[in-house]
Amino acid sequence: MKGLVNTYKESGWLPEWASPGHRDCMIGSNSAINISDAYLKGNVEDEDVEVLLEAMLKMLQLMMDVLINR
Repeated sequence: MKGLVNTYKESGWLPEWASPGHRDCMIGSNSAINISDAYLKGNVEDEDVEVLLEAMLKMLQLMMDVLINR
């Protein structure tokens, strides 16, 4: 989870696959699934919960904006 937290803090986005840069071409969020699973299993440090929630909500808002504007 620290890798996801660091990527979000450094770039403002969650990573979706190993690719240089953010391409904004994938529908859905693999990161959100991994974060949710880790959280439910107790594998997310308390200090990272709010950052990861913020990141997931940002990705959700982006996906909603894309779907509405199609």
